[in-house]
Amino acid sequence: MPTARPLPGATWSGGRLYVIGGFVSEEPAVALGTVEAYDPTTNIWTEEAPDPAPASHPAIATLPDGQIIVAGGGPKPGIAAVELYTPETNTWQSLTPLPQAVIPTGQALGDTFYVIGGFVGTAGATNAVEAAVVR
Repeated sequence: MPTARPLPGATWSGGRLYVIGGFVSEEPAVALGTVEAYDPTTNIWTEEAPDPAPASHPAIATLPDGQIIVAGGGPKPGIAAVELYTPETNTWQSLTPLPQAVIPTGQALGDTFYVIGGFVGTAGATNAVEAAVVR
């Protein structure tokens, strides 16, 4: 991977592995919007359009149509952004933000993306489940 970084998100779409975000591990931590895609058939990494809401440890998943959804992330105290990436056009679209800034995990089920738990604020955790419906 061309960009070394801790805590990026990763998901597969269209036969390529997309690695999104992470941070520069120097103090203070700075989130990265870097997006790189790996094609295992050619063993080549390509740089894609950067995420407009840089984050480390975002919740990330691929939807049935191949679009990639990215939500929340760090550094602390977290962010509330939800972004949709379309690999075919290499473009980003902002969606309705999460109700609170959080460093979560997430999973897609059909066209619904669930953001689950995570760190809120500087030290707390949440057991909230939020859903973003993408059509």
